[in-house]
Amino acid sequence: MELTTLAQRAARVETNKALDKKPLERRRKGCKTSPMTHPTPDIIQAHVMDVYRHIFPDDSIDTDSDFFDLGGDSLSVVTFCALLEEKLGQEVHPSVIIYFPTVEDLTQELATKLSTGA
Repeated sequence: MELTTLAQRAARVETNKALDKKPLERRRKGCKTSPMTHPTPDIIQAHVMDVYRHIFPDDSIDTDSDFFDLGGDSLSVVTFCALLEEKLGQEVHPSVIIYFPTVEDLTQELATKLSTGA
């Protein structure tokens, strides 16, 4: 991945720092899911694919689908993270989407983090 591309992606997320996170925090507090204990990569990938399909319902999603190539922006990153957090029961920081924008890369990163508890 080119450095300029990564910087452009980070800039897209950083453009909306004034986003009101209170509704997401209230929604997160009301979330009744419990943290998954060591989900398999297949389960993680199924959840990631479900959220990609929710965010981009008109696109064909596969493991090589890139969040930003599909039209993802800073608002959809926040929505994506909130939906994925509900499914996994774990916090998903928006920066993970910037650095791991494909389904496959994101799945591998989340599998590593969830298995190590990092």
